[in-house]
Amino acid sequence: MTAEANERAKARTGAALAPRAISWDIAVQLTGRFANLALGIVVTVLLVRTLGRAGFGVWSTLIAISSLLGVVGNMGFEQVALRCAVAEPEREPQWLGALLVIRQLMSLVALALCVGAVVLIAPNRTALIAGVVMMLSLLTAAVSSLRVAFQLRVRNSYTIAVMSIQSVLWAAVVVWGYVTGAGIVALAVGFTVTTSFASLLLGALALRFTPVRFSEIRRHSAELIRVGVPLAVSGALVIGYGQIDQVLVFKIAGSEEAGLYGAAYRLFSQSSFVPVSVSTTVFALLAASFVADSERFRVLLQTSLELMFAVSIGALALTAVYSGEIVDLLFGRAFDRAAAALPVLMGAFVLVSVGYVQDLLVIISRQQNRFVVAAALALALNVGLNVALIPRYGFMAAAWITVATELFVVAARWLIVRSKLPARPALGRIPRLVLAGAAFLGVLVVAKKLELPFVPALLASAFGYPALLFAVRAVRVSDIRLVLARENQAG
Repeated sequence: MTAEANERAKARTGAALAPRAISWDIAVQLTGRFANLALGIVVTVLLVRTLGRAGFGVWSTLIAISSLLGVVGNMGFEQVALRCAVAEPEREPQWLGALLVIRQLMSLVALALCVGAVVLIAPNRTALIAGVVMMLSLLTAAVSSLRVAFQLRVRNSYTIAVMSIQSVLWAAVVVWGYVTGAGIVALAVGFTVTTSFASLLLGALALRFTPVRFSEIRRHSAELIRVGVPLAVSGALVIGYGQIDQVLVFKIAGSEEAGLYGAAYRLFSQSSFVPVSVSTTVFALLAASFVADSERFRVLLQTSLELMFAVSIGALALTAVYSGEIVDLLFGRAFDRAAAALPVLMGAFVLVSVGYVQDLLVIISRQQNRFVVAAALALALNVGLNVALIPRYGFMAAAWITVATELFVVAARWLIVRSKLPARPALGRIPRLVLAGAAFLGVLVVAKKLELPFVPALLASAFGYPALLFAVRAVRVSDIRLVLARENQAG
């Protein structure tokens, strides 16, 4: 990138890099995503009770198919368009136009692949109809890609608002299904309608911030495809090793085992609201500072990693002690066996949280081609171990294999990007975060031995864990003041 482009990148994100803007954007996302998480847990509980253990296993498998093959509709084009728009802000409308066209074309391909997979895997006619209906939501997914306009302006609150509207509508559908005893097909219709509405609403809001132009579509599309295809392949492989275990448990161990694993995995996947919030906000900022300000890049990277560790270690400690109570409270005693998988998957969550930041570094440093090889090896490792171990150990094998796979991928990403970064992160306060997590775990163990019920323990944890973070100086009052500063610029 030229010096002139560097200055444009600085100018584009200069105001957004104010601590108030960054902290407000992350705070809004955390609050919104946490509220959606809470509502999502309620929805999951009602889905389990509406569909039963076997039916929920089918539903979870259909969702996994949508995640596995639906990635073809995106293929990393959003991240590439964002990076290009940061470098050429005057051509943002053209980049968004090219993004919209390519996403729509690829969504049709994704739809065909997903429907084909449903036809192959559906155990009965009802599941087949539900799966096909669910996959129709991919037809409007391309419009939601215009949310890139919000990321460029650090205005991700709009994305959160639309997500919240979708969550409320979907919750209403699930409540209706629970009350009336509606089947999986009716729920699939509701899923598709609410998802499509949210995609269209998100696109309409984005158009208020920036126009979309289709001039020079060939040049911009060629760049998106050139960079996006390798990124898409690696993204598909990442989603593959993250979701294929659900499908393999379903095919090898049956729908009931898949339902148990799906319940634990649902809690694991919904816990990603913190890493998603942080990575969504800092992506454009890291991309700009990568070429313009190495010190600012280092501060953003270090802070992001420490925040990921702080949240994920606390979640691991809580589930390590109270997993049985969590599963019983949410899903009932019929899902007792799923409790054993929850703390294992939350161990993987620590690695996944770090991986969210690493994924940004892979894209920003343009190392997606090298990461394809690592992701392919991870997928092969995951599938091979699952096929070998699920027949003997059931869904618990899939949980432990998820940890092993994520550990391999975190190490591989770091080896790929470390020499390309303008500044590297340090241990910083991570040892103190680990110490706070260990102390938190000890407190929870004592509380469990004293037979403190889960809900009071959870409420106490909301205050106790942050207090431990302050006690070991993993977080300081001065940090809070810096984040809340209204006038000073970041760095």
